[in-house]
Amino acid sequence: MPLAKARTVSAIAAVDLAAELIARDLLSLQELVAISDTLATFYQDHQQGLSIIENRVAESDFLSLWQLASQQAQVPSLGFEIGQKVNVDARGVLANWISCCETLKESFSVFQDNISLLNASECWSVSYEAECVLFSFEFISSSPSPSPSPSPSLFASPQSYPAMAIERSMVAFLAWGEFFSGRKFDIETASFTFSEPSYRPLYESMFGSNLSFNSNRNCIKLTAAQLDVPINSANLYLRDLIAERSQGLDLDVLASTSVKAKVKYLLQSDLLKYSSVGALLAVLPMSRTTLYRKLKEEQAVFSELVLKERLSRLAMMESSTASGEELAETLGFNDVSSYYKFIKRMESSAAQ
Repeated sequence: MPLAKARTVSAIAAVDLAAELIARDLLSLQELVAISDTLATFYQDHQQGLSIIENRVAESDFLSLWQLASQQAQVPSLGFEIGQKVNVDARGVLANWISCCETLKESFSVFQDNISLLNASECWSVSYEAECVLFSFEFISSSPSPSPSPSPSLFASPQSYPAMAIERSMVAFLAWGEFFSGRKFDIETASFTFSEPSYRPLYESMFGSNLSFNSNRNCIKLTAAQLDVPINSANLYLRDLIAERSQGLDLDVLASTSVKAKVKYLLQSDLLKYSSVGALLAVLPMSRTTLYRKLKEEQAVFSELVLKERLSRLAMMESSTASGEELAETLGFNDVSSYYKFIKRMESSAAQ
């Protein structure tokens, strides 16, 4: 059975987030290495001034950064602050392409049609209402073979992005648009699927005062005429060159990535299935001995990777009202008794 292609994100986007977390003492270089050797290498390359614009990293590693941020952030408005910050040194292929477009309308069209250059799990849709345009946003499932969620109280996917990441994407969408055009948007309305934050004044400074939270969608509404604003850095020659160059980029990293990254990706896509070494070996073209040896060379242990994934999911389900059977399945256990034994063991370890 061939290994399914894994979704990837722009390396520069992941590195920019990692750098922000490191600068805020929310992430250490050692922790970054533990998340991904590849991402840590790109981070160091970028710090040394080397170009990583066309490089990719596994989306699961990028998601790990967001989950870490949402669990440890000392500043509730972290997602908003990261999105508001326009870092010109962190422009990837898509941002450079957009910067060369003629108008905001064209740049939004390029952005929507080529979002996979940034992150294929980001989904922006556009609709029109009278003389206004509505930009709706959501993260779509990043699992290559998603299984139905056993309960609405659980995450739609083990790889769900936290509200902080949604917040960052929507703020960045406006911040970069304003940066390229040199004009501030006049927002008609803005709605968000999460609860109203304690820092509402920040939202009003970016989205205006007509806000709604706990909505059924994330949406920004503005007058369509604002899309006719020209881009200050428009360059049609470079735009066409970047468009042509982007068509040849390989957005799959698993063909050349480490065994550790492959295992982490498969565990995140289906923990119940791939917590079994036998199921892993049916996908990875190697023997059990080779798997363990290669993981050891990458300073990883299979059982520890499984445990880390379970703990990550457990932390995200602290307030879940799902049944024991549903929680057991989400954490990759075949029966409830194994799940309860795991919980008891974790509680005992925490008490020591």
